Amino acid sequence: MATIRLAAILTLSLTACYSWHAEPVRPLEAVAEAQPAQIRVTTADGMVVAIDSPAVHNDSIVGTTGEGTLRLAIDDISGLEVRRESAGKSLLLFLGIISGAAALGAATIYLTANWTAGN
Repeated sequence: MATIRLAAILTLSLTACYSWHAEPVRPLEAVAEAQPAQIRVTTADGMVVAIDSPAVHNDSIVGTTGEGTLRLAIDDISGLEVRRESAGKSLLLFLGIISGAAALGAATIYLTANWTAGN
């Protein structure tokens, strides 16, 4: 039982669910206050870019993408989303894992009891 509990705790902590949350039109304040690990920015021309390790420098947001360092002026940003951990989704994932483990354990006990009784 302790092994199942440990596995559930590790699974929950390592696979926490995340979702994107739209921020108000003040991207500089959102990035400076929340200090998120990743943001998703929509530019004025409609391009969507995921930026890792974003930081505020003067009137721009600077961070890294898969292609290198990116600097976007605040005037070029039409929308911003911050990636945050979703406690509700993580809880549902955890409950699903526990339910699956319980069903597997019950099936194993049932099949073992019937196999032994049949022989």
